[in-house]
Amino acid sequence: MVPRALRVVALIHWAGGVLAAAGIVVNLFHDRLFLDLDLLGIPIYYGLLRLSSGWRTCALVFLWGDLIATPLMFLVGLVGKPPAFVLVLGVRLESISPVWMSVLAVPAFILALWQYRVLTRPEIRSLFTSAARAEASR
Repeated sequence: MVPRALRVVALIHWAGGVLAAAGIVVNLFHDRLFLDLDLLGIPIYYGLLRLSSGWRTCALVFLWGDLIATPLMFLVGLVGKPPAFVLVLGVRLESISPVWMSVLAVPAFILALWQYRVLTRPEIRSLFTSAARAEASR
């Protein structure tokens, strides 16, 4: 049985992957090739639900990127010069005040930190190591 918190983390990665796929398609309609690595959120979803240690590692790498990028986004929002631009599905929509980047960075950081904590909790980590041992013994 996959714990609820792990299912939520997997679902967050899946949603990010679906949004990345939509962004790629939207950009193709605008005659732009836009490759978004967040597309890997879709196989991360299935890998986490199968308790694949490789996909857990991949999810952690993406989360490390978020944990580094969001504080930088916060700082840029504080010292940046207007305007900042909002991208939706990879398409630039509107300019916003850079302060909003800082405002959005805080919940994004908290969410990434929570996901990281879920994936590194001993009881969750042990699910992946025991599943890897069972797979290797087959």
